[in-house]
Amino acid sequence: MEQSLYSIASDYSFLDSNMAVALVPIKDFTISEKYIIDGNINIYPKHTLDTSVIQGSIYDFSFQEIKDIFYDATIIAFPIVPPQIIITGSLLPSVKDELIKKALNQAEEIINVFRYIYSNFDKVSNLPQRAGYIKGNLCGFLLFSIAMQAATFISVKNYVTSQTIGNSLNVNVSLMKPSIDYIFSSLYKNNTVISNIIKHALRLYSDILYLPTVTNKFMQAMTLVDYLGNPFEYQKMQKNKAQIAPFSADSFSQYNFICERFKYLTSKKDEHGKEIGLRTNIIHNGQSLESLIFEGYKIDLVLRELQLYICNFINGILDYCPQNDWSYIETKIEEKRNSVQAIPTGYSGKFECDSVIIIDFNFLNQAIKEVYQLYPQYIDRKFELPKFLQLILVQCDIDRPDYQIPVNFIYSKDDSIYNANTTFLLSQYDGLGFQCLNGELCIYAKKIDEDYDNFLTSTFKHIISEKNYFYNDGTKYTNIVLISDYNEIPDEYFIAANNSCKTLTLGRLDNKRTRCYDSCLYFDITYLIMTTLGIELYEDCTPNFIFNPPRYPDA
Repeated sequence: MEQSLYSIASDYSFLDSNMAVALVPIKDFTISEKYIIDGNINIYPKHTLDTSVIQGSIYDFSFQEIKDIFYDATIIAFPIVPPQIIITGSLLPSVKDELIKKALNQAEEIINVFRYIYSNFDKVSNLPQRAGYIKGNLCGFLLFSIAMQAATFISVKNYVTSQTIGNSLNVNVSLMKPSIDYIFSSLYKNNTVISNIIKHALRLYSDILYLPTVTNKFMQAMTLVDYLGNPFEYQKMQKNKAQIAPFSADSFSQYNFICERFKYLTSKKDEHGKEIGLRTNIIHNGQSLESLIFEGYKIDLVLRELQLYICNFINGILDYCPQNDWSYIETKIEEKRNSVQAIPTGYSGKFECDSVIIIDFNFLNQAIKEVYQLYPQYIDRKFELPKFLQLILVQCDIDRPDYQIPVNFIYSKDDSIYNANTTFLLSQYDGLGFQCLNGELCIYAKKIDEDYDNFLTSTFKHIISEKNYFYNDGTKYTNIVLISDYNEIPDEYFIAANNSCKTLTLGRLDNKRTRCYDSCLYFDITYLIMTTLGIELYEDCTPNFIFNPPRYPDA
């Protein structure tokens, strides 16, 4: 059944006749359903507005030329006080400039919330265009007059000076509704000092996402830390870190560790008196973050670390938006600090970072069996899981010695690994792990009794999606290894992963037999199993071997 279109006139019938409604387009932003904020701000999905109502009796030739492009966007609508001179059909340049800045800034404040929930500092490919961007150097919005029941196109050139290239921001409201509702409710039901401080913090957060270099992002993130430490005046990092750290610590020992980290992030000398602090080296010594930290993943992790401190602090004070006095927040910070410092020690193990391995054991066990069938003379060589997992890390160029790397076993039958050197069932590996040169591997085993392919698909879809890591922990992996083939994962998910900021590597069958999307980075799982067993790749296999038809019907 075709969905009925929304009417601006009906949705804003409660407004006085001297009011107007601003309709601001947001390109590269899709939302699953109409979303209402505080009763008077509406976000309309693309192509869901009745445009004939908006046009009314006014026929603007300049708008008609770009009408289709304008409406090919999500529209944010909100009440606005129009300048009186709009009735005559023209605006003074200064009045027009003020009106555009006011309308587009208000729309930016709204979209900033979604950027905060969905985007990250280190890697991002889901940024929408800036509010009001239409095409080329043109931006603007429609001003719908309640009195005239018609809209006027207010436009300007070169107000938005850059265009974002990416996959666009896709918001499924039902999946993130509690977080979305909570932030908008906190910020828009309260017009207080605290809510305005958080709005500005989200503005700075959004600006960081659009910066072109990691050095720019780092410097602006440190500025945001300074702002949150004291929004009213300059304060040394020594005091700022004491404000920020309690919201990211679980104990006194971790609180001290974070405070020490801020020394490295800001200004710190080594035992020889050499400056190793990142911000001081960038500002005073003309260095870049890339010249100070050599491993690319460590640069990403520094940005993640700052994002962690910022997001935990913002989320920690959102509850206090009804308050109109920053001293109240300082009291709460002190309470938080005291509660953290009362706990001597907390978690002391390694943390996960950016990498994950997902193994479809319904597939892998069959692949291991086939290697033994190809090379039956090696049946006495037992399959060693630790060696296999470490070879995956080497094959995929994953080197995270100071971090955990989760390995997820997914299976429908609780068998043992074929011809392994242990008799463990797959379920018995859950919770086990080991340290190797490339990282600490931690195994999680999940048995799926029904709808196995759907679970594998939904798991993969979730991991390749982009959301703020600290709102959705499962999306933090930007280096993904999937060991699977002959699954039901649609090509569109592989294409989405390829086009995103994430790196996907498949461990699959060779090009003759695979059913996977063929434009993904991959390695031949048969070769990796052979390497695990010490079988030379040039060794002849069993002649005329027929692969198992039930598993590979088209092979």
